[in-house]
Amino acid sequence: MTANGSASIKWAVAIAVALAFLLAYPLRFVLLPFVFAGALAYVARPMVNLLRRRWGLPHWGAALVPFLLFLGILSAIGYVVESMLIPQLAEMVNNAPLMAEKFLENLFDRFHLTNVQIFGQTLSAKMAADELVNALKQAAGANALVAIGGGIGAMMGCVITVVLMGFLLFTGPALAHGALWLVPPDLRPRVRNIVVEIDPMLGNYLRGVLVIVLFAAAVTYVVTGLIFHVPHAIFLALAVGLLETIPVIGPILSFIAFGLVAVHQKGMGLIIAFGVFAIVLRLTIDQLVGPLVLGRAARIPAIVVIFAFLVGGATYGLLGVILAIPIAATIKIVLTDLYEGPPGPEPLSEEP
Repeated sequence: MTANGSASIKWAVAIAVALAFLLAYPLRFVLLPFVFAGALAYVARPMVNLLRRRWGLPHWGAALVPFLLFLGILSAIGYVVESMLIPQLAEMVNNAPLMAEKFLENLFDRFHLTNVQIFGQTLSAKMAADELVNALKQAAGANALVAIGGGIGAMMGCVITVVLMGFLLFTGPALAHGALWLVPPDLRPRVRNIVVEIDPMLGNYLRGVLVIVLFAAAVTYVVTGLIFHVPHAIFLALAVGLLETIPVIGPILSFIAFGLVAVHQKGMGLIIAFGVFAIVLRLTIDQLVGPLVLGRAARIPAIVVIFAFLVGGATYGLLGVILAIPIAATIKIVLTDLYEGPPGPEPLSEEP
């Protein structure tokens, strides 16, 4: 192939990548189930490879095991939601005025206040709680249809994600080879080398994030629910765990959540204990669990992580938040290959 032809192909690939980024914005909600399904399939891939090597199972048989395991976990989550979360959520809604009043009373006591001035009105803790609850009820009523539509969309998204995960598990190798076929022939060797570099990074990142989320949620529930006896601690644990998926902003919001719960408690000793626990949890995740489970995926400068997260969230919303760090790490690997040259030949893993 001539030099001009090769340059034309490279320009065509660059234009295709740019168009993909542009199309991702209007399709960001459509792409979410594909992203979640791909992440789940990627996390399950080591189990598939292990079953194929250890037991000699065909690919479909090895893929069936993690898929059935995922369905079992999903069923267990549904049972927990129905038997534990929904009753506790209903109790929280029913007791919202009393909980808000108690929270504001504790807050006023901490700052030695009896009344506050809000928009020219003098409000006590009870009056402020009533105003807050009424405002929340009005907001909920105004957005009821939006919430119902969002709930239906979320359920449909979950069903589609499960179906897509199964499809990716069972047809992953064929899809990977088909994607490589789309690459111009003279660029395929280099693309294969880049995939070999990206593969462990992406796998470490996805599995590491899952471990961190489970660790943060479990430790938070044990300490706040079983030791501090915080009411409805499971919601705090879920919030802290899910916030770990958001770089930079997530830990800050977790600290705010711990602070709000601490203010609700009585006794300075318990407040100090909450603060110590929040700091120890953060240090454990940042200095021990994170580097241990993320491995190479964590080797991105902090300023790049912050920039990628903010740009991804501002541009593509939730999709950008989820993909910001993997895309930033992928760009780093691609630029390293372009500037420093491809590494020596290395075989692909069993499933690209």
